[in-house]
Amino acid sequence: MILEDNFAQRRKGYPQGSLFFVFNLLRSGLTQGVVLSGIAAAVSCTAAPKTDEPIVLQGEAQGTTFTITYWPVSETPASERVADSIQMYLVAFNEVASAWDTGSVISRLNRGVVFNDDEPSEWNRLLQEGQRIKNLTNGWMDPEVGRFTSAWGFNGQKAVLGTGNPSADSARIRELMGLTKPCYDVNAFAQGLSVDGVAQILKHFGVAHALVEIGGELYALGGRPDGNDFQVAVDAPTEVRQGKPITVVGLKNRGMATSGNYRKFQVDPKSGMRYGHTLNPFTGWTARTDLLSATVLAPSSSEADGVATALVAMGLNRAKELVQKHPEWDVVLVYSNPSGAWEVYSTLE
Repeated sequence: MILEDNFAQRRKGYPQGSLFFVFNLLRSGLTQGVVLSGIAAAVSCTAAPKTDEPIVLQGEAQGTTFTITYWPVSETPASERVADSIQMYLVAFNEVASAWDTGSVISRLNRGVVFNDDEPSEWNRLLQEGQRIKNLTNGWMDPEVGRFTSAWGFNGQKAVLGTGNPSADSARIRELMGLTKPCYDVNAFAQGLSVDGVAQILKHFGVAHALVEIGGELYALGGRPDGNDFQVAVDAPTEVRQGKPITVVGLKNRGMATSGNYRKFQVDPKSGMRYGHTLNPFTGWTARTDLLSATVLAPSSSEADGVATALVAMGLNRAKELVQKHPEWDVVLVYSNPSGAWEVYSTLE
């Protein structure tokens, strides 16, 4: 097939397993200042700083922006080489995980494309991470929820649910529930996983102090060079507190992510009802939840990302029960109480 031939051509630039075992990418020689054309992740970098000042890389990737701040050591390559390596990694990651790229691995699998050989190992590693987080959250974050996110129109597809006709929606959901072929959506944790990958690239280059942020998902590699933690603000939902953070947390060797329905939703043009993008994977319906947002600190950004989505879907009571079983997590949960006022539950206080 033509699709398979194009995919094989694109893979020639990357060694087997390069996407998530980034050390292979770095050893391959692809980071030697290669110039790529037509790349979606545009990177700008600062001039060479003094030794006590950080380098800041900023650009666009995955339909959002990123900021990477790191403190080089004497062995760290020039910032342009580091930027090239990160840029290539993000492009390669997008070719696997993007639901918006019709040529990505996940898009092809969801269309029923059969690979000539086994499924790409980099996709298998992504799916393994999704299954791991699914197990951690008792199924409330499910990488196979794609048939529902597509039907609700949350990944660029034309919505067939949320039509203002509950009876028709129920019938359609029952039909989707009966499908046996997996349909994937990894948006709940993939961006966090790409953050972890960038942190590993920096670590490979000898960097011990860095803060990686892509689209709001974070990972702190070490802390600040002065020994202090990175200080990161936890934003409040826009309906709750305009432009003011709830609190500021210290971050060191941990990932952090926030999930909520207050920024991403669909509005039914007939009924005016608002449908949040967080789904209940057990029912296929948008989650009926009292949580406005969930911020999670976890050992990795991918875990923080996926767990935050799961907590919003399951609601406050289930979320508190799950968090109490995982001392490796910290959370800041913003919820609506029975009177409609918002409150905060935090394990950081």
